[in-house]
Amino acid sequence: MTRSKRPRTFYVAADALGDVEAYVDSSRAWVVRKAQQAGRYERLAQLRLVTEVTRGLKPKVRWRDQRGVAGERELNLLSVRERMMLFSEGPHGLEPLWLWLNEQGMPFRPHSWDGVFRTANQRCAKVLTPPKYLGMDPHQVFAPYATPHSARHSFALYMLVVLNYLMDRRFGLSPAERRDFRLLYGDPWFMVQNLLGTPRGRPPLTSTSRRWPICSCGRCWPRPTAIRIRRRCRSWIRSLHG
Repeated sequence: MTRSKRPRTFYVAADALGDVEAYVDSSRAWVVRKAQQAGRYERLAQLRLVTEVTRGLKPKVRWRDQRGVAGERELNLLSVRERMMLFSEGPHGLEPLWLWLNEQGMPFRPHSWDGVFRTANQRCAKVLTPPKYLGMDPHQVFAPYATPHSARHSFALYMLVVLNYLMDRRFGLSPAERRDFRLLYGDPWFMVQNLLGTPRGRPPLTSTSRRWPICSCGRCWPRPTAIRIRRRCRSWIRSLHG
């Protein structure tokens, strides 16, 4: 599911994990129960009931399909479609192992997040846009607007500012010393590149974070300019000092 289509370790903040657990115990559990009562899961022809997940560097998933035929495959080799059809036996019947579910209790497709963001953008624009600007392009009136891709860019920019600030504050390096430190131990660009899951073979100059200071395409951020980005960086740095 990463941008480079390769598995990698992802560190989740404790508060974010708490939000996910709350979702699992509340709205997710509710839609799963409704789907079980409607018998939606039993009608899935490609359903696979997981019987075991092995441990080790290359864990395998073992399952039994609707006809009772057993199968197995390495976890990292399972496609998105195959993962969406993995189920377990819960206290009230079949339950999907896929975390995010739609209102029918079925696995939520990754690209469906675009629709969620689009609906949220429309709702925010309707509530927050002054009446005289209604009907205009949201980019022209600077209404709140976000996409999954812009969230990725925001994360990259924020982490880059924080890492550079912490490096300077911790070591008190001059520009020349900072250059030597980068050559010896690494660069925040590469750290952000790793967090984003960008392929290691790709030069950092073409990574998401490297494009931020010069991007003006209108897709990565609503009408971005170098001046606005520099102001945002200075604002974040001031907040870190405060």
